[in-house]
Amino acid sequence: MTSFFEVTKRDGSGRVGLLRLSSDLKTPLIIDSEQIGKSKSDYFISDGGSLWLSQNIYDSAKSRINTFKESSDFGKNLYILPRLSFTQQYPSDSYFKYAIKINDVYNESGIFGNTPTCAVIHPTDLDSFSKHEGADVYIFESVSSFENDPVRFYNEFQKLRLSIPFDSALWIPNFATPENVALLIYMGADIFDTTCAIVSAGFDKYMTNAGIYNLNSLKTLPCSCKECSSNSIEEVLNFDKEKRFNFLKNHNISALESELRLATQKLHDGTLREYVEGQCRVQPWLAGLLRLYDSDSNNLSVSPAFRTSIISATTGDSLNRSEIRIFADKIKNSYVPPEKDILVIFPCSAKKPYSLSNSHRNFIWAMGRNRAYVNEIIITSPIGLIPRELEITYPAAHYDTTVTGHWDNDERHFVGSLLENYLIKNKYKYIIAHVSGPYKEICEQISSKLKIPFEFTSESSPSSRESCNNLKAALDRIVRENKEKENKKENKEKDNKKENKDSKNSENPLKRRSFELGKVDQCIAILRHQFGEISNVLYSGDFSVRANFPKYQLYSENVQIATLVPKYGLFSLTAAGAEKILKSPDYKGQHTVFIDKFVPRGSLLAPGVIDADKEIRPGDEVIISGELAYGVGKAFMSGREMIDSGRGIAVFLRHIKEKNKKES
Repeated sequence: MTSFFEVTKRDGSGRVGLLRLSSDLKTPLIIDSEQIGKSKSDYFISDGGSLWLSQNIYDSAKSRINTFKESSDFGKNLYILPRLSFTQQYPSDSYFKYAIKINDVYNESGIFGNTPTCAVIHPTDLDSFSKHEGADVYIFESVSSFENDPVRFYNEFQKLRLSIPFDSALWIPNFATPENVALLIYMGADIFDTTCAIVSAGFDKYMTNAGIYNLNSLKTLPCSCKECSSNSIEEVLNFDKEKRFNFLKNHNISALESELRLATQKLHDGTLREYVEGQCRVQPWLAGLLRLYDSDSNNLSVSPAFRTSIISATTGDSLNRSEIRIFADKIKNSYVPPEKDILVIFPCSAKKPYSLSNSHRNFIWAMGRNRAYVNEIIITSPIGLIPRELEITYPAAHYDTTVTGHWDNDERHFVGSLLENYLIKNKYKYIIAHVSGPYKEICEQISSKLKIPFEFTSESSPSSRESCNNLKAALDRIVRENKEKENKKENKEKDNKKENKDSKNSENPLKRRSFELGKVDQCIAILRHQFGEISNVLYSGDFSVRANFPKYQLYSENVQIATLVPKYGLFSLTAAGAEKILKSPDYKGQHTVFIDKFVPRGSLLAPGVIDADKEIRPGDEVIISGELAYGVGKAFMSGREMIDSGRGIAVFLRHIKEKNKKES
């Protein structure tokens, strides 16, 4: 656990933080490479050296640390420690054989917790690296050798990121450019430097976020920074070597800093993902890097439970976003539809939630009273499959996408596989597909594959009067035919007891749910989506739903246990709701943050957390459980991060109840 770095905002792996030195520095941060190591510099970094001064490595490291401890910079500057170990390029039988583990030197020196420290890590160190009390910053050495190799870069980057403490900053040296810095921030890097910008200037390279150009290939200067706005390309090409170098260096650094500031703003807005999906197209290997990040399940736990911004799905990579993957997985694995015999499949609408759109109002009118017999699902890209009960639950009502009427193969496969899985798990007597265009083609494909008959009721437009009349007629016919069967069955039972006995094996009437039970069904679906199987304890026994949609309030034995938050379509628990879960025989620590022997007030800080459910994501509704108190709140960190961090807010508390005392 570290002492001088604290994360203040998260968006997935990307984060904004504070590096607490003599004056606080905000991350993401760009370091001036030319200032590091200057003997008379007042820069905030003190270089302890990545090379050793003598063959006696132990004494050399100890000497450097002791020298720093005696300096005026101790406790104020970020001190770069001697590197963890040496690469395999050095002969093992040379004087490097005297190298010892960094922990032995660091722990003996007692510098951890007393001054900000920065450790240098090489990829070859990671196999033997283990988390110790740790540095505040880690430098990923030799990372530039992995450029244009997305697989190796991602593997080494992720291995390091998961090895160091969550509350340590990650410095990617000699790598950041205006092209890649936004993606690196999105993946979890915090600190960068100007090395690439300076070196590129020496090779007459002009940097932009859309690519790096040879200076002599430019017809104009596409930037409006101070350097570019005061010179023309013709003037720059006539500069002498030194002046041209300074021009390019200043421009490149300005372009890098501008891109970092833009990415940081996007991170604050919750729209960095959308920006990265476009920005990574500048270099093919960056697009590969994003896809590797998306395919890694380790990144799901840091994905927020909800965002304040609308998801803008404009590329094929949007299908792989963590929010969409998690929602789709829950539909496949935990969603249980109400017990009904008719399924109607609808297309999505531009307006969300769908029920408020003109098209879905027409659908609801067409179903009329027959809606009590119907389960409704909406098929859409990029979310996939959305049951009507979850249409307000994030991200179902929180996305926007390009509507052209064209679906590519990836979209068709994603939505089709979800529909196929749903129909394999859930059996219906009747399936109506009230869709057209690509939606209809997907339904036809799944119908043929599963050999399940679909009835198609839509003409050219599903929301047209003719199409809605077709839907109404189809449902009227199904309900009428089944009522006729039910009446015949009742008549036979009256005529003959034997026929009554035999009728036990006859066809059952259509299953239906009343309007009031429909409210219960929606709340149960959201609870299961949010809390999983442990939610059973919340709606068992004397359970009721009060208030009007979408501000449902849940009661158990006349005590309120939860409230639906319309903005995200998720429930907030009361202390009584938390208590029901804690007392459940199926409770095994799900959604819980365990605290030490104290009663938290305001916000729960990470040092007070002794354990947590590792599946907790930022924004999740969590239960606080300790020896002296329990309660509920919103997670600000992932569960893994709460356990690992020594600083920062872990949970924003909402209700705390001292054991054997009244609720506070």
